[in-house]
Amino acid sequence: KRSSGLLLREFDPVDTVDDIMVKRLRQAGAIIVGKTTMTEYGRCPLGYNSHYKGPFNPYDERCYSGGSSSGSVCSVMTGLVPIGISFDGGGSIRLPAALSGAFGLAPTFGRIPYDSAASDSSDNIHAGVNTATTTDTALAYSLLAQNDANSLMSKMYDGGVTGPPRPHLAAFDDIDDFTGLKIGIFSEYFNHSDPEIVAQCKAVITELERRGGKVVEVKIPHLEALSLSHGLNISASFSHNAENDFYQRDDLEPATRIQLQVGKTVTAVELLSCNRMRGWAIEYIKNLFTEQMDVFITPACPIVAPRIPTGALAHGESNLPLFSTVMRYIFLVNLAGFPGIALPVGYSQKDNQLPISMHIMANHWNDAILLRISHFVEKKIFKRKLPKHFVHMSLE
Repeated sequence: KRSSGLLLREFDPVDTVDDIMVKRLRQAGAIIVGKTTMTEYGRCPLGYNSHYKGPFNPYDERCYSGGSSSGSVCSVMTGLVPIGISFDGGGSIRLPAALSGAFGLAPTFGRIPYDSAASDSSDNIHAGVNTATTTDTALAYSLLAQNDANSLMSKMYDGGVTGPPRPHLAAFDDIDDFTGLKIGIFSEYFNHSDPEIVAQCKAVITELERRGGKVVEVKIPHLEALSLSHGLNISASFSHNAENDFYQRDDLEPATRIQLQVGKTVTAVELLSCNRMRGWAIEYIKNLFTEQMDVFITPACPIVAPRIPTGALAHGESNLPLFSTVMRYIFLVNLAGFPGIALPVGYSQKDNQLPISMHIMANHWNDAILLRISHFVEKKIFKRKLPKHFVHMSLE
């Protein structure tokens, strides 16, 4: 049954056809274990669902796991599965990866075709995966990102003749020499994080410089307006798609009802303004990629996983200031369609060894450079510490 984090009801219809992503995994020999819990409608970046009383952070069950694809990440990080299918409209792949220590890839918008309900729910949503290793991410990406002539993106790109540029893993194993790599940093933006997070992310950049990478200072103006544009756009999309449930169901979380009501107030003029900002952002940032940088690096989240308030366990949490904080570095990927990856770089020494994560964004269709840098960090810098609830699975 398709629930989107809602309470399942006996009369809810049962899906009888696999999504193209699931089909491709099955055809490659994967065992589909099942579905996982997510935040209700995916409306919350914190990850907890009060209907199902979870998920919790694999490293500290007192803390949020990050969302909305919280179940996918927790199933990966506790050792239940190697790959979790996820969707990202406002960090829903990358934020749970950041807070729970996973790798979270949101490829270029439309790169991975899918035909689930999410495909027509928002023009912010990227299909992608969460994994515990970069290699697993690369394998899943190579399989899932193959062009589909019937997908909307292929039809928009060239009428479905060949579709977007073919996915590849060029130089994936070339992790000793980054000569010529231009690393874009907006220092004022980058440093707007907990000092410990800033330090660990800068240490990674220093290692890239030692191997030939070059840091380039760039500026992206109007970030607050761009964040607001993304927030209004996706809120309006959620409210439109959930309109029937808003009026017909009495079991929604209170925070979900608040969010849907806010989205219903967005006007057509405001949406037009949001899309004008989106058009400006795409053009401006693509010019930066063309002329000044190959990748744009920031922390993935400015704080480590926050504690879950006791009251939120029963009814969820509505906390727009906290939502805005954890989404500080995430929204440009969704607003402008660029690929982005969150990858773990270390653990907090002051907050119970909670994961710290870095975020990398690249130009459209340049997903491979994200995987190459992630592979470098995993092999040369990051030292994995297993969560205390990790389960060693075996097929024997």
